Amino acid sequence: MTTLHQTFSKLRDPRINRHKKHLLLDIIVLSILAVLSGAESYDSIELYGNTNIEFLKKILKLPHGIPSHDTINRVFSLLNPKKFEKLFIEWSETQKSAGVFDKVIAIDGKTVRGSKGMQRAIAEKIIDCGADYILLVKDNQNTCENKLRRSVAGSTH
Repeated sequence: MTTLHQTFSKLRDPRINRHKKHLLLDIIVLSILAVLSGAESYDSIELYGNTNIEFLKKILKLPHGIPSHDTINRVFSLLNPKKFEKLFIEWSETQKSAGVFDKVIAIDGKTVRGSKGMQRAIAEKIIDCGADYILLVKDNQNTCENKLRRSVAGSTH
């Protein structure tokens, strides 16, 4: 059970029993992970779930698969927002006190967008600190993707 499960298990499920196809904790944990990964809508939460289903099956029960965006929307519209906010802050504080945020380097892609050579400089600084990084290359960046494939093939990072 993750710290998200532990914290949000305190949240009362406002749904009528006969309408419960998906577990409340599955919907909550899925949604939080998706939003932390950049999801900005119920549609993108569902997409995140379907894209990452193999990982999610390791931490969620998902008896009926990934809930639809409509289901996620309905559940959040029924939740007590003050209680949800209180629990989210509580969870965030547990992460902060555990030092989780000390291990994260956030880089705003909009800030570095259009800055030629900036990604390489940032990657080098991350490697110099002994950390790992994930570089997202979009399908329309063929030149970058080909260079990256050649670089990764000859690299230990």
